[in-house]
Amino acid sequence: MEHDNLIGFENSNLDSSCCGTNENSYCWFNTTDTTGLICSSFVNLFVIFAALFVAYGIYTNIIGIINGSIILALCFLSIWCHWSTMFGDPGAVPANAHPIASDIMPGSSVSVCGRCDAYKPPSAHHDRVSNRCVSRMDHFCPWMNNAIGAKNQKNFMLFLIYTDIAAIYIYIVLALHLVACGIVECTEFSGVALNFARTLIFVLVFGIIFTSSMIANQIYGLATGLGTIDRMKAKPNEAGTPVAFREVFGVRWISYILPFDPVFENEAKVFRYIVRKEAFTTKP
Repeated sequence: MEHDNLIGFENSNLDSSCCGTNENSYCWFNTTDTTGLICSSFVNLFVIFAALFVAYGIYTNIIGIINGSIILALCFLSIWCHWSTMFGDPGAVPANAHPIASDIMPGSSVSVCGRCDAYKPPSAHHDRVSNRCVSRMDHFCPWMNNAIGAKNQKNFMLFLIYTDIAAIYIYIVLALHLVACGIVECTEFSGVALNFARTLIFVLVFGIIFTSSMIANQIYGLATGLGTIDRMKAKPNEAGTPVAFREVFGVRWISYILPFDPVFENEAKVFRYIVRKEAFTTKP
């Protein structure tokens, strides 16, 4: 069933821009949310600070070359995943989207977003920051300055995993060294370096707790089929459909470990819509 407003519909989301959340934007990027811009910048600064401290540790032999190289690789992957999530389309629903056959029930009406004035697939939610509906939207993450949806959830989970592993790794290495410094005198950890180490350990504890809890939250949401927003709006005893691994990570193994956009076997099934260009043709 087509919504009449889709015929000849002109949506501001089609406006062209270099960076933004419009359909024709060259680069996806939320530029209007100050909190998101600040939080995402903090994440980058934290990972860079940790990487620089580890590089200093390698230079001064505080951290071994093998441990240091592994940590730097994890920091690089963390930053890469963060940027891929932040600058990646979360799964925004295009204005000319239409329901797939399995979602069309006889006698039922099509769900239309009151803000986008376009089709709203099941489990999609309207993101007020980007002003777009996002397929299988889990939540808006200020630390990513982006919504987390069907298209970037994999990269978001990789960010959490790599950041968690890196934080635990750095914490263990620094903690062991600081314990050793309590037994013998350490000239490397003194003055400014010691204060930096203490600050980093404090931030690492927060990072480990946060990323670990978010990983558990994401796994639970996929296992139950109810994302963060869905659980907040769910009725008592309401159950969802578990999301398959391939509907998050895609079918290419390289994207399982690196933050490339996932390639899905059936995009219509994942995003719950099909695109029909003829929706924009004007009636004669």
